[in-house]
Amino acid sequence: MDNMIVSVSPHIRAKDNTSTIMRDVLIALLPAVVASVIFFGFMALGKEIVCVACCVFFEWLFEKGMKRPNTIGDLSAAVTGLILALNLPVGIQIWQIVVGAAVAIIVVKQLFGGIGKNFLNPALAGRAFLFASYAMLMTQWVTPAGLKGTAVDAITMRDYPLIQSYVVWMAIIYVLVNLITDLLYHAMDPRIRLGVVQD
Repeated sequence: MDNMIVSVSPHIRAKDNTSTIMRDVLIALLPAVVASVIFFGFMALGKEIVCVACCVFFEWLFEKGMKRPNTIGDLSAAVTGLILALNLPVGIQIWQIVVGAAVAIIVVKQLFGGIGKNFLNPALAGRAFLFASYAMLMTQWVTPAGLKGTAVDAITMRDYPLIQSYVVWMAIIYVLVNLITDLLYHAMDPRIRLGVVQD
């Protein structure tokens, strides 16, 4: 027992840094982005791009104004923007996206010291602020483009063959999007090998 060493964490070290972890998170969110475009059209993609751009801009603006080192290269603001965008209804106005991004980045993240020092998840705090401010808009549900009419009627009328075909179609989309994500991940990180490892 005398030769046990007590030290502070982390006990397992890796060469990953914040930007590579955030890049991996962005890659992991790609299937959700593709699904949002399939279900809600390119309007959803446009709002996701606006939200990411606003979060990156507000982080740059706050750090420039406070004369802090620029940290937009770590991609944490982009992750916050994408998570916030994926949590918002597709019918939200652009100016409300800007307000949510400002609250998420400036109020929740930067005023408490930046990444790792905030007491709340910035994206979800931005969503909570928008929900408290614009409850009517934030609770309106838009029927996805692929589910208009037929799928909703199939569920209400218990048309099981049609429901099964929708489930199979969504499973195929899910598998294809994950395959594309894996291939992109392999292209971005050559350490990942495709194929089966044999012992």
